[in-house]
Amino acid sequence: MGIQQTSLEAYNSIDITQKQAIYIFIIHLLYIYKNGLTDNEIYIYFTEKGKRMQPKTRRNELMKMGYIYTYEKRKCTITGKTALVWKLTTFPMEDNFLWKKIENVGVTAV
Repeated sequence: MGIQQTSLEAYNSIDITQKQAIYIFIIHLLYIYKNGLTDNEIYIYFTEKGKRMQPKTRRNELMKMGYIYTYEKRKCTITGKTALVWKLTTFPMEDNFLWKKIENVGVTAV
């Protein structure tokens, strides 16, 4: 798993709050990885980016907002332990604040 450098530069250039940036990044990761990700599989992107934050709080908020849901349990590719997998319920609508920011991020998997 990895993020292209240009995607990280675009992500870093957006003028939004840290909380909104985490929302956007989690949503975009789950959009790319259609089969879903565990907390640790999401967290690895934050450590690659040099951030020392855990996105679990933001993930819980996204769940309460209805953007993501618990899909299944499977073996985590990071820890090897059984973990919950998170998936998008739907991609944010165009008139939504998050969508307007996400479309400018351009995060892609490599």
